[in-house]
Order: sequence, then structure tokens, then C-alpha cells
Amino acid sequence: MNYLRTQFGFTLLELLIAIALVGILSSLAVPAFQETMARSRLTSATNLMVGSLNYAKSEAIDRQQLVIVRPVNDDWEDGWEVVADPGGGAEEQLKVYQSSASSLSMTSTDDSFSFAATGFRDFGGNAAAASNVLVEDTESDDQRRICVNIGGGVRVTQGEACQ
Repeated sequence: MNYLRTQFGFTLLELLIAIALVGILSSLAVPAFQETMARSRLTSATNLMVGSLNYAKSEAIDRQQLVIVRPVNDDWEDGWEVVADPGGGAEEQLKVYQSSASSLSMTSTDDSFSFAATGFRDFGGNAAAASNVLVEDTESDDQRRICVNIGGGVRVTQGEACQ
């Protein structure tokens, strides 16, 4: 009698080697994944702010009235809101944006960004240079600067000063 035994499954040694390889590969991939996630959070928050500034400019032109982007509770990190200001004190809240991640820091050179009916920045009679919002990831020290010029144009830099 000739018994042929067919082997099914893995031996203990093969299983241990496979687990060791998975552990080594995942230890290499996790730091790269964390950097990618941090960069994604920063990009997402930056794009959200750029979108809200462009939305405010567009609404100012459409409504032919002043539209303001300002921080919630006087802190950009708490979020920001877009409000239409017809001038009589009766503001209309158009949108509210919540801050996205606790590892992000947002600061601005201005208390708010106002857009006139022409789409240009409204400084209330005071001439001013380009303003900006600095979005930083405190975990990775990466940053983006959102520049808003006098004409209402919005652009993003990798942290360089606005001109």
C-alpha cells in the first residue's frame, strides 16, 4: 500500500516568516502613509478656505452687495462664516465652515475678508496690501499660505510671503 499524502496549508515556519515579512513591510509603509494623511489634511483645509473666499467674491458680484468672510468666535481655528451685509445691519449668513482637524493651525493678517459688489476687496476706505491666511500642520511643520490680493484674486503658495 502506497499512501500519498497531499499537504494542505502552511507549516508553522512558513507562517512565522510570512508574519515577519508583513511586519517589516508595514513598518516601512506606516510613516509614509502618515505623511500622506497630514499633507491631505493640509490640502483639504486650504482648498476649503480658497473655495469659501471665491464663493464670497462670487456672491458679492451676484448680489451686488458687500460679502464678508470672517472667523467664528474671532478665531479662524474654530471655523469661519460667509455673510452678506446689505449695509443696514441685517446680515444674512450664507455658509458656515467648521475647522477640519485639530493638528491644523490657521492664522490671518486680517480680522475678516470683505468683497465689494465689484468683486474687489473692500477695505473700508483704507488702502492695504495683499492679505493672507496661513494654514499650518503642527504635526508635520508643513504649511500653505493663501494670498488674497486687492483685486480679490486668491492664490496658494507653499509658505512664501504674499506680494
